[in-house]
Amino acid sequence: MKLKLTGWLSVSCILFLLSFNTDTSASSAGIDLSTLTVVNLKGANSSVEDIKVKKNTYIKFWASWCQPCLEQMPHFQAVAEKYGEDIDIIAVNIDLNESNEAIEQVIKNFKLTMPVVKDSYAELKKAFQFVGTPFNVLLNENGQILHTGHEANEQLDRRLALLAKNQGGSIANIELSQADDSRFDLDSLSKGTKILFFTSTWCDWYLQESRPEMSAACIKAQENLSAQDSQGHITIVSHMWTGDDEIAQFKSKYDVKTPILLDTGGDAFFTFNVKSFPTYVVLQDGKEVYRTSNYNDKRLHGSH
Repeated sequence: MKLKLTGWLSVSCILFLLSFNTDTSASSAGIDLSTLTVVNLKGANSSVEDIKVKKNTYIKFWASWCQPCLEQMPHFQAVAEKYGEDIDIIAVNIDLNESNEAIEQVIKNFKLTMPVVKDSYAELKKAFQFVGTPFNVLLNENGQILHTGHEANEQLDRRLALLAKNQGGSIANIELSQADDSRFDLDSLSKGTKILFFTSTWCDWYLQESRPEMSAACIKAQENLSAQDSQGHITIVSHMWTGDDEIAQFKSKYDVKTPILLDTGGDAFFTFNVKSFPTYVVLQDGKEVYRTSNYNDKRLHGSH
């Protein structure tokens, strides 16, 4: 199976791997929305944080003359109506070749109900480094970017649903498939201390040349799986290029005693903003208290 998987990975994984961090530090810093100034249609300045009331945020960058932006407006308004109670939804006009009259006409045409502001000082453009509109950004409560993209598609919809349900990194609504023969109760993750170990079935061997540090970290962490406390550790493997055969080989190779869960739709990796292999996320009563990529982190071994 390994030979077959190697060919598949060689063709299809380049863009996926570019999205992963080779830095094994705890987590990336978020964007401080309180430092970014926007302008409302009355000409008043405020920070993005000033117009927020909820933890998570969806920002759409757009222009009144951008046809794809206008095509996405019905979807954008539908999202506001569906998730407005759970997510801060903000329309940010890029204020390029723009007028208030044109913006107000778009608001009227599509009956937009979310806050509409202008990036008149290009501070958001610089912070998010986008090059075209429409541009959609999802952020968690810490200002960490969870999703960016130009399309209003099924992937965006799924991630919006997760963002609305999983406030503060809760795993209660994440869909995980049993990847071994044991029975596992997802509700148990909201009780007591749990250590979620995020990895893949192939990061140890496939990344040896392209990402040697990541590969070595995967090997080190996975060699210790057999010694982990099955009552507290949960192994979550990426769904990318992974099926029953790969999981069976992984379980046998590392003598895994802990439950193995397959992140079928990438929900867990998205919700916990995991962007490197391996990553440990420690939960206390369902809430994240810290994360690390270092198996030797003393906190991991003193969690029980």
